[in-house]
Amino acid sequence: MATRSVLDLQWLERQHRLRPSDFLLLHLAPVTSPKFNISVIRQGFPTKEMHPIAEAVLVGQEIVKQYKKDGRLCGSNLVYLLMSIRDIVAEKDNLQNLEERLIRLQSSDWKSTLYELLIAVAYFKVGTKVQVIPEEVSPTPDIELSLDTVTYVECKAKLQYEAEILKFISKWRRETLGDIAAFLKNVNAGFLVKIQVKNKNVISKIPKVIEQMVTNGETERIISEGQISIVPFASNETIPPRQMSFYSEDFWDWAVGFNEWKDWHYILPGGNVQFTNRSNAVVKKLKRPILICIRAEYLRDNTTTVR
Repeated sequence: MATRSVLDLQWLERQHRLRPSDFLLLHLAPVTSPKFNISVIRQGFPTKEMHPIAEAVLVGQEIVKQYKKDGRLCGSNLVYLLMSIRDIVAEKDNLQNLEERLIRLQSSDWKSTLYELLIAVAYFKVGTKVQVIPEEVSPTPDIELSLDTVTYVECKAKLQYEAEILKFISKWRRETLGDIAAFLKNVNAGFLVKIQVKNKNVISKIPKVIEQMVTNGETERIISEGQISIVPFASNETIPPRQMSFYSEDFWDWAVGFNEWKDWHYILPGGNVQFTNRSNAVVKKLKRPILICIRAEYLRDNTTTVR
């Protein structure tokens, strides 16, 4: 595997002892109790999670393993990360000083490193001679291009609102989501819950509102600085018409008619589920599906800018 070939194998081994987060690797994580799961919803995992680069390598190995075992081709978002690194490694003999920069993919600033290297590869593929500039104590550009005149490139990928969204999600999970999940799991029904807020200060009030709505059979409510929609579903057991992963868009489109994954800042899937294949979360039976969606309207229209 191209990615594995440029990483420190001892670092990779240490990382692979940590907790994975990708659904393809759930079978490697320890079985947890419902009480622990609610705590995780509120606070995240108390143990250190695997570095995304290391987890991508493990996911790649798992995909190959499953394909050789029964011919199933599993999928994961981390495959795109593997493909990006593959494209970089394929040009390592054509980009000066590339190997020195590759080691930074193991660090906490791996995203900015990956972006720099993808830009360098993109310039090379259009016929430009490229040199990755070694880092020094004083600031330096990232890339040197040999054009009609020598040109230097400084790569900056900035998500203007990334920190705000992460802060909002953390507050949402810590103050609200765990209480909602704990309440709904004790109700004999499935639910599709959509929550829109215009002010982050309102989210602490939402669990009580949802409890009232479910108890009274309400499906829509406008609250101060927000709106809540609840669609109930029967509690009877159902069987998917074909093999579908619990974490796939197809599954939730079938289960509750939901296909708006790009429109929400955080989505928590749940329900009583039996798995045919735990390693790929293939669902055998489903009862009381629950999907909880949250969106901060004041962050909705922000976009990624690159300069």
